[in-house]
Amino acid sequence: MHTTCKIVDLNGTNPTQCFDLEGKTTSDIYEWIDSLPYGSLIIFSTTEAPSKMIIMCPGGGLLKINFQHEGFDFMNWFLKQHVSYAILKYHLPADNRFSTINDASLAVQSIRNLYPHIEKVGIMGASIGGYIAAHAAIFGIDNNRVDFQILMYPVINMQNTWTHALSRERLFGKELSETEQVESSLEYQIGQSTPMAFIVAATDDPVVSPINSIRFCEYLISNKIPVSFHLYPIGGHSFGFTDFLYKKEWLGELSYWLNGI
Repeated sequence: MHTTCKIVDLNGTNPTQCFDLEGKTTSDIYEWIDSLPYGSLIIFSTTEAPSKMIIMCPGGGLLKINFQHEGFDFMNWFLKQHVSYAILKYHLPADNRFSTINDASLAVQSIRNLYPHIEKVGIMGASIGGYIAAHAAIFGIDNNRVDFQILMYPVINMQNTWTHALSRERLFGKELSETEQVESSLEYQIGQSTPMAFIVAATDDPVVSPINSIRFCEYLISNKIPVSFHLYPIGGHSFGFTDFLYKKEWLGELSYWLNGI
């Protein structure tokens, strides 16, 4: 299976580029991704021209982006599921707070324009990347709309009780009023047009409370949006594609779900 790689500059300053993966080690690729500017979309595909594509928004607490276990390490797995895979190197708030959220919308639009044959475009996110992904899923319209979302231990709620306070501060840059906390909490923004979801989290997550995932699932159900929800007793935070006790189970469920949509 020959894999090709295309880089799209969402900033619009450089044309679409390609990168030759032949003979490259994973360390080479990690280093290359690190060298790309923020606002880059790295697209991996095969000659099979699959009908689905996923845009991944890794976590990292808005201080960095976890391109390894929440990014590139998923690539071969998704390609084996006959799903093209893209990684979004979104702007960090310290660089451009407004672009952090907007990059996901631009990424979806770019995929729609570049690959009109793709029947279903999904967005995926881990931790605070889950907030970025879910935001794009909820508010996307027309050419920016996705067909499904995959969320891993996501930050969803921005209220004091359940939020990840440091991510909220980095994203919004200020103390939010109670009204702003509610308006920024994504579960309250779910509507009839919100796309179906797959959610995975662990109950022993010490960083982002799994209540975020539970609340999102609850509001999806209330709005009659299909959701596949998986909460495991152990796994902690940021397990990504790393080996842990329930890796086989959750990836098996994700594979089954992807084949059915």
